[in-house]
Amino acid sequence: MENQIAIEPEQLAPLVQMLGVWGTLALSGGFAVYKLVRRWLDQRNAARIKQAVATNGEDLEVVLEMIADDEESDLKLNARVAALAADVELLRARVDEAIALSERGDS
Repeated sequence: MENQIAIEPEQLAPLVQMLGVWGTLALSGGFAVYKLVRRWLDQRNAARIKQAVATNGEDLEVVLEMIADDEESDLKLNARVAALAADVELLRARVDEAIALSERGDS
């Protein structure tokens, strides 16, 4: 028991008070740092979400433009098919007319 340090109660009270003050300051500082880091993380996550929404919005606009282009191409293609169908009907009518004329000439 020779290695023990003896502290008188009068000396111990200020030491305990000082440790309490420093502990409270450290705890308050740690909590303040936690709040700052938490706020920073929330802002960073909000920025990421905004970026993702913006990117998805741009992607959606591109897809809608592609769909509109496809619809325009489809309309042009449908018009071309209709024109070709009319040409085919005209050719069939001419062939039928030619066949009718040749049958008249044969008889």
